[in-house]
Amino acid sequence: MPRNWKGPISIVLLTALFVHLCGAPLTAQEAPREKTSGEARSPQYYLSLGDENELTIKIFIWGQVGLPGVYEVPNGTDLIAALSLAGGPTDHAKLSEVKIIRSSADSAKVIKVNVKKYMESGDIDLIPVLKPGDTVVVSGTVFRMISRFSTFISQLAIVAHVIVLLRN
Repeated sequence: MPRNWKGPISIVLLTALFVHLCGAPLTAQEAPREKTSGEARSPQYYLSLGDENELTIKIFIWGQVGLPGVYEVPNGTDLIAALSLAGGPTDHAKLSEVKIIRSSADSAKVIKVNVKKYMESGDIDLIPVLKPGDTVVVSGTVFRMISRFSTFISQLAIVAHVIVLLRN
């Protein structure tokens, strides 16, 4: 094999590193779109078919929880109960800044909740009640980012080692 392809390999590996680190956002965001006439994007209430016929709402839980996804919960469910339904926070969850994205027909607002402070104080007033259509986002800690980076670097080192072995 020619010896002059060391430069292109370096460029490919650095490009792969850049794409891996910068290409995929940690949280998804919906691109803004124009509303058509008469269209309103508002949350929905659902009547459950359970024994008690209670009013339920649909919420979305993303990020560092055991089971992220769409949940149908009783009206009046608070953030702690919703996180518990989603399997609880993972070891890498940043509980000091849990976000609730609340959308209405006119606007959206982001509510930041310090769940860690609640866990230390027990003050239930720190925990909001969820509304229909709320999206709960539990982001990861800096340690999680470092862990992902080190995993990528170790995989990159294995690939580089294989390339070196194939060249010899």
